[in-house]
Amino acid sequence: MKNVTVVGADGFIGSAVVKGLCQNGYNPVTVIRSSKIENYDTNIVFYVAGSSTPHNAADNVEHVDFDLHSLIRFLNRLKNLKTRPLFVFASSAGTIYDPSGPQPYRESSQLSPVNLYGRGKLDQEAVVRQSEWVDPLILRLSNIYGPHQNPKPGFGVIAHWAQKVCSHESIEMMGNSGRDYLSIFDLVDIALKIMSSSQSCYAGLTVNIGSGDTVTLSDLYETFVKAAGRPINVFKKPARAFDTNSVSIDISLAKKLFNWQPKIPLDVGVKGVLEAAFSSKNKT
Repeated sequence: MKNVTVVGADGFIGSAVVKGLCQNGYNPVTVIRSSKIENYDTNIVFYVAGSSTPHNAADNVEHVDFDLHSLIRFLNRLKNLKTRPLFVFASSAGTIYDPSGPQPYRESSQLSPVNLYGRGKLDQEAVVRQSEWVDPLILRLSNIYGPHQNPKPGFGVIAHWAQKVCSHESIEMMGNSGRDYLSIFDLVDIALKIMSSSQSCYAGLTVNIGSGDTVTLSDLYETFVKAAGRPINVFKKPARAFDTNSVSIDISLAKKLFNWQPKIPLDVGVKGVLEAAFSSKNKT
């Protein structure tokens, strides 16, 4: 069985990937910031660590710099591995493509980061590709959501709204741009597909990962109203400076490469997030 490492295992995406791997018979090495990784070997690394978000990167470039330097340090620690691992790096599909270019964005579309977060992700992509120690696989992720995501502003609108709804508070709608939302469970399916295939199939590739659907904030609000089964107060505000315009991504390569199809519709996913948020609130 392949040896697998998950970097950022204590985060939203990382913990879900670890859980999915364990449920399917794998025994992943989990790495968080304080972990030591000497004297181990691995075939596949899922690198989903990061402290920056579009929200905090807009105020403090140090978050972006920290993520870049952390990645470089980790890659340098892999030089003594017995094997050359497939290095699966989580990038961003929503912040790196040229907003003036045609949509949906393909992997070959013109790149022009719309904010510091996107610039940081492109810099990290370059570092991974240039590494002498790994075979890179870049996954450009859309907006990943799911139960138990950090509900604080900046980590994901679905998680944030769910917390507000559970507390019977009003939600804020910043502009009305469109986004691609993908359930964490569909992303975990891709991780399992990667585990079950030869790493040579993926080495050197860059792949957009998303649902393939673009949903405006107004449409997302209506989805929440239906899932909650009641009206939800909303305050509409202008988009923030770091917010991107509507984003649509082409996921045809992901479907073909991984023999994969997103399975969880947005209404089902939002309902699951709300149920988890209500359950968590009732336990406190």
